[in-house]
Amino acid sequence: MFGKVMEDPENCEALLEALLLEEIEVIDCPQREKFIQMKKDGKYVQLDLHVKDSRSRIFDAEMQNKSKNPEKQAELPKRSRYYHSMVDCNETSAGTAYLDLSEVYVIFICTFDPFEKGLYKYTFQKTCIEDGEITLDDKATTIFFNATAEYDDIPEKTRNLFRYIMKEEATDEITTRLKESVEEARMREDWGNEYMQTVMHDTEVWNDGKAEGRVEGRAEGREEMRAELQPEIDALKALLLANNIPFPQK
Repeated sequence: MFGKVMEDPENCEALLEALLLEEIEVIDCPQREKFIQMKKDGKYVQLDLHVKDSRSRIFDAEMQNKSKNPEKQAELPKRSRYYHSMVDCNETSAGTAYLDLSEVYVIFICTFDPFEKGLYKYTFQKTCIEDGEITLDDKATTIFFNATAEYDDIPEKTRNLFRYIMKEEATDEITTRLKESVEEARMREDWGNEYMQTVMHDTEVWNDGKAEGRVEGRAEGREEMRAELQPEIDALKALLLANNIPFPQK
């Protein structure tokens, strides 16, 4: 649902502005669930939201729900590292100068506190260990937002967005717009079919991983993927049923 609603450039701008508290003009159409894979047998990345703004900055935003598996939370830092590398590789071609690399923001919007320090935002950039005044300035920023934070010092726009994410309460222009977009998406038959295609694609990827896992003995990974996909399938069944749309059997 997050990716679907973010197909609207105005929704995308509203979300990023509520998080980063600056005016952002999206110039590239948001790419929902963009897949990046550098080689045929390599690990692919599925980006929830991938956009570029008028300042040539690239934003990858991911909605991250809490998992029952603690390893899923623990892997977030290395996932962010991998996402940065894949975005860079996807944006460059042979002969591209390093100075031409875009400024990249990898953003995780978490429905839990990823570092359990009570902050509403954790921003990471590279700093010299020996001299904290020296920054690498590689134009790579990773931000984790904790939507469960409830401190008074959270900026109003961000606080309202968190309230909507956690409680579906629309309290300002931005969250009202997002809520209306979500409700519209839920009522559209073509979205249900499109969502099903996405689930089927993920299932195919899982099946590929299943076959590979048999060879490599990754039974635990297969069970985790099945558990992660099942809630999406169940939610889709309920959505289609509510709109009198038959659930595809294949």
